[in-house]
Amino acid sequence: MFEFGKCGLAAMGALALAAGWSAVGLQAARASTPVLPAYFNPGDAAPFAPLIFMRQAPPPANDGLDKTSYAYGPITDSTAQNVIAQNHSTWTAGHNWPFVWANRARVPPGQFLIQSNPFYPAILDPRGDPYLTEFTTVARADAATKAEVLYIMGAPASVWRAPLKRAGIGSVAWSTLNADPRAYFTSTSQDGNSTVMVDTMVIPNAVSTSAHGVLIDYEVQDHRSVRRQDI
Repeated sequence: MFEFGKCGLAAMGALALAAGWSAVGLQAARASTPVLPAYFNPGDAAPFAPLIFMRQAPPPANDGLDKTSYAYGPITDSTAQNVIAQNHSTWTAGHNWPFVWANRARVPPGQFLIQSNPFYPAILDPRGDPYLTEFTTVARADAATKAEVLYIMGAPASVWRAPLKRAGIGSVAWSTLNADPRAYFTSTSQDGNSTVMVDTMVIPNAVSTSAHGVLIDYEVQDHRSVRRQDI
């Protein structure tokens, strides 16, 4: 994972720490009498500065919630795919970071097949499984991720569409897909397990009005170099 935004290098160590926090630790931290420290406010985590504690969950609804009443502590910053919930939050103790899954490409022939890309909110097929997206090249997968980030951050259409144009792929609104998914999800995934839309970005369903930055979950899952950072 890496972040794109205003927080700078101090946040980088925190991302791995937050992702590795155990479920047992989370349960203990939100007990009525916490056994572990419950880092709800940035000041609570001061002994461990410059680390921050992020949670993949919607932010607190408002400042009235504390570390005993908010369900997803410990937390100093919220990272969530639900941008609408972040926009509605009036919490001021920490920051909101929209969460974006970096898109993966189809893998080379003979390599281990990986599940295609999910998107949020999920749209379900008649079996109850989520429709997915698939990209034929790493460049196209990266272009879609760039465009998603730019869109969520409020870039004008001429800016967020530019990576897609350079990569030769299109985009379609989430609401359009939801209205008639069978018209767009017409292919079988590379692994044969899903119905997918190919080389088309799903336009996010919301623009952030509260983003401190964007958290991108970027994993080396389609045989690209671990040093590749061209998102």
